[in-house]
Amino acid sequence: MHGAPLGPQLDEEYLKDVYARFGLAMYWAQAVEREIGILLAAVYNPAFRLSTPDERERAFQEEFSKTLGRLVAKLRAKGHVEPAFEARLLKSVETRNWLAHHYFWDRAGHFMSHGGRELILDELARITDELRAINGVLSPISQRWLERAGVPREVLQAEWDKLIADGQVAGSGGA
Repeated sequence: MHGAPLGPQLDEEYLKDVYARFGLAMYWAQAVEREIGILLAAVYNPAFRLSTPDERERAFQEEFSKTLGRLVAKLRAKGHVEPAFEARLLKSVETRNWLAHHYFWDRAGHFMSHGGRELILDELARITDELRAINGVLSPISQRWLERAGVPREVLQAEWDKLIADGQVAGSGGA
């Protein structure tokens, strides 16, 4: 009896779906986090356009080292957030932290029934949709700023291509 599971055996495919949806929700939380970092380092930083490439990189790294909560607080302090969107950003911080620190513990009982498992999948889908929507508000701000700053689309495409290539190398076991 030692080591026997306490509850029902969980369907492997179901678990894959839950972890995939959880991963997607966390991906969008990180996308929001990174987008706010970009806004603070570049868009809402008057010195950015006149700085050297090394200074720009330091500005990005400084913002990227902050938690989502600190980034949202800084963005709010700069006064660049409409009240309705501010509430969504604050909720995204709460949601991100809950996902990262408590989600699976808080939902452990849901795993034990089909209905509970469906609730988990629906909940993660709603969270993903909201985080994606928040990123959809933030990202165009950066895009418009880059266009106004004269950054050619080819440069942005080259950065995107590099990001994809780096991901492919890392995914193949390379460093």
